[in-house]
Amino acid sequence: MITRLIHVLGPGHGPMVHRFLAAVLTSAILQGITFALLVPTLRAVVEHRIADAIGWCLALAGIALLAGIAYYVQALAGFSTATTSTGALYRRIGDQLAALGVGWFTAARLGRLTQLTTAGVGQITVAFAHLLDPLVTGIVTPLTVTVAMLFFDWRFALALAVTIPILALVYRASTRAIAVADATVDEAIGAANDAIVEFARCQAVLRPFYVCQVGVVVGVVELRVR
Repeated sequence: MITRLIHVLGPGHGPMVHRFLAAVLTSAILQGITFALLVPTLRAVVEHRIADAIGWCLALAGIALLAGIAYYVQALAGFSTATTSTGALYRRIGDQLAALGVGWFTAARLGRLTQLTTAGVGQITVAFAHLLDPLVTGIVTPLTVTVAMLFFDWRFALALAVTIPILALVYRASTRAIAVADATVDEAIGAANDAIVEFARCQAVLRPFYVCQVGVVVGVVELRVR
């Protein structure tokens, strides 16, 4: 997925995407460590080990602060990457269209082109602003918690590890379902755009026809009134 996004954006945008992914990974790992530190902190509190509880609370607060800062940094990086990607995609599309002949712009292609330059570009840029963060965090954070649990209680780690294959199967099934739905939606949007373009191109014929229909209706009403 990342390789495809970089390829679509064009050369020179790889470092930007990699920096954003590094920020997302750092945020996800720190979130996982924060969740894992809840276990020794709560254990020390329940067992009335005040000194240990204070130490774990301070560690938890420090990691939580770092996780918040990392999340803020990756959120800014995500929106910055999305904005830059939007400009890069429109420039690439514009350069490609400028190189095409006038004969390429047929009525059947204009609808697809409209869908590409609106929803298509939006879907790619939204991936940086809103999609990659929860996707990476949803995978990396549980893995971080599972690994961290090995240092505190292997039974917790084992219980978490058992759920990983189940989550992986659910994720694959949902991804396939979303892909099928997206393909259906794209096809429907393209067909709707084609119909709108065809309707606009046929106005020279449709308008006189509508005028004639209105005239006929008015004439019939006048005859009945008389």
